[in-house]
Amino acid sequence: MELLTLPEKPKSKLIKAFYNILGLIFSSFLLYILFYFLPKYISLFLVRIIPFLNVNTITSVVFMAIFIGYIMTIFSHFPMAKELKYFHGAEHKVINCYENGEDVKIENVIKHSTLHPRCGTSFIGLLVLKNC
Repeated sequence: MELLTLPEKPKSKLIKAFYNILGLIFSSFLLYILFYFLPKYISLFLVRIIPFLNVNTITSVVFMAIFIGYIMTIFSHFPMAKELKYFHGAEHKVINCYENGEDVKIENVIKHSTLHPRCGTSFIGLLVLKNC
């Protein structure tokens, strides 16, 4: 019985660029389906079955359920979970230390919080909550 082997990694920059563009198109399409198409049509379907429901409310609830499921899926994937849980908070500690005018040394960084007021990740989460 012959073992399956992984395909070789692309060697030329053109092929790598093609794969990156293909991945960008696929992920954009998937995000459109997940966060626009699916909530909209699930809510329209539910309103036809239960007429007293509000379409916008159901769309928001479905959107938030998909978003929370999406975040939980990311956290269940080990390499991404490790990045988000440990390294992202460590980045915040370093930035807080730097912004307070201290030397960026382990002793100084440990004293600071993992929370940062201008965190882009928090901003995206708040933006999603606001638009629901």
